[in-house]
Amino acid sequence: MNFPTAGRRPQIRLLHLDDDPWFRSLMKAALELNGAWCDVMPAESGRDAIVALGDCLRSGTMVPDLLLLDLRLGDGLEVLHFAKSHAALATIPAVILAAELPPEAEDAARRLGAAACWVKPRNGERLRELAGRLLALLHPAPVAGTP
Repeated sequence: MNFPTAGRRPQIRLLHLDDDPWFRSLMKAALELNGAWCDVMPAESGRDAIVALGDCLRSGTMVPDLLLLDLRLGDGLEVLHFAKSHAALATIPAVILAAELPPEAEDAARRLGAAACWVKPRNGERLRELAGRLLALLHPAPVAGTP
């Protein structure tokens, strides 16, 4: 990830698995309202996401800084498993989003290495809050007393 330098916004490459293009657009806008510049790799299915990640591995192109994965029908967990099974992808933070998040799905995601599991926001304010949490996950605030 490219962190900001004096007056520049952080640049984030995001693989976003969601079958709703409207939600993907809203999420990008919310991240940008929170100060980031986003390059979104959209994926409408788990297969699309795995193909995109495989292409990154084969071509040696820049891998995403963040995986934002919709849980629906297990696609998000399938992509998470794929990513965590490849050394070049394993350290990328992955966040699972779901309209509903049953405890057993959250447990499965955590066992596979998800950095966080959150319920999809239902309004603009919650979406912007989620964007802030995602940015904090990627660029945590320095701990007091450290350079």
